[in-house]
Amino acid sequence: MSANTSPKKAAAPNLPKEKKDKGAAVDPATGGKGVSAKEAKKAKRAAAVAARAAGGPEGGAAGAPAAGGATGGAAGGAGAAAAAAIGGPSRHRRAVAAEKEHAQAQAAAAQPSAAHLFFSHLPEHRDPGTPAALTSEKIHPVVVRLGVLIASGTLRGASARTIGLLEAFREVVRDYECPDTAVFWKDLSSHISPMIAYLETCRPKGVGVGNAIRWFKGEITRVGAKYESHPSANAEESQKAELIAAIDGYIQDRIVVAGQVIADNIQEKIKPGATVAVYARSSVVERALLEAYAGMQARNPPQSFSVNVIDSRPLEEGE
Repeated sequence: MSANTSPKKAAAPNLPKEKKDKGAAVDPATGGKGVSAKEAKKAKRAAAVAARAAGGPEGGAAGAPAAGGATGGAAGGAGAAAAAAIGGPSRHRRAVAAEKEHAQAQAAAAQPSAAHLFFSHLPEHRDPGTPAALTSEKIHPVVVRLGVLIASGTLRGASARTIGLLEAFREVVRDYECPDTAVFWKDLSSHISPMIAYLETCRPKGVGVGNAIRWFKGEITRVGAKYESHPSANAEESQKAELIAAIDGYIQDRIVVAGQVIADNIQEKIKPGATVAVYARSSVVERALLEAYAGMQARNPPQSFSVNVIDSRPLEEGE
């Protein structure tokens, strides 16, 4: 019995099939072992975190080997780029920092020096703006002259400046002419305002000058209200005469007589053999000392007292 038999193929050895993971990357440096997409993503995230913690591109470069291969290197490069964008100073941040440094430099330059603070109590030269004041029609020439005397230091002392101010206002009232469409006392108050501002540029007003200005403005209002309730034919001239008389009375009663009363009280406190200490120069104190010495000499010529004058620059008024 014959049978056609086909030769059997040699059985191939059973070899294990290699499982290929989808999305796996092969790294030659690790001996051909693949890296899954999940591991690559995890390595990329770790590189970005390390780069942000390092604060610059260097952190991203250090995270490249940790990725485990070419994919890890790519992840490290991406982390470095992200770190550079996050940690590095942007254009806006650089502009803000430069502006802050400029402001700090300006503040340091504006701060007064130690020498300026030490001498800040001394008087400074002030430009009264005499040419502009003379050409201006709002400032009386006698007020300009007063401002120059005050600014130059020729007119010193609180009482002297106050008397000079009131005498200047007396001339202003005498020469003032009210417009036909204005009210005398209202327009006069506005008329003297630029003159007061000019004197303020020459030297800041003291207590005596400030009190005199407030009194004079109040007197203008009082006189104006009086003549508004009792109008007369020559009301403007009557108001001028009353204001001039009020200025003279203020100088006599509140400055001259008041200074004499102070000097009399000082004389009572100075005894024979006493030592009196004074600072700089005051017209009232000087008058009190001279009158006290004259009184002692009239009662008993051998009696006397001593005076210590404390003085300082730059004015040295005590001399």
